[in-house]
Amino acid sequence: MERTTKRTTTQQFQKLVAIMENNPDVARGMGSFGSTKKSRAELWEKFATELNAIGPPMRNGREWNKVWLDYKLKLKKKCDKPTRNCGHRRRTLYTTKLNTTRANR
Repeated sequence: MERTTKRTTTQQFQKLVAIMENNPDVARGMGSFGSTKKSRAELWEKFATELNAIGPPMRNGREWNKVWLDYKLKLKKKCDKPTRNCGHRRRTLYTTKLNTTRANR
């Protein structure tokens, strides 16, 4: 049995970043006060519907959450390199350096 790799398109990444810019608590991995695991899972399913509408690959909410976490990790590693112009503060990562990193991909 061959294992297939799902490769996220540029349009899906752009949409995912736009969704996360509108939902900073979700982007940071923190739910709003009083949110439950179930409500966060439902929110990711809603995001998955929007992202899957763009086209293949199709993923469920949990898989899109994993894509976002992997993307954040890659971005943090990029910004930790001393040769990058990201500075030494990760807190600005989600707001100011996100667009710069997207352009450098």
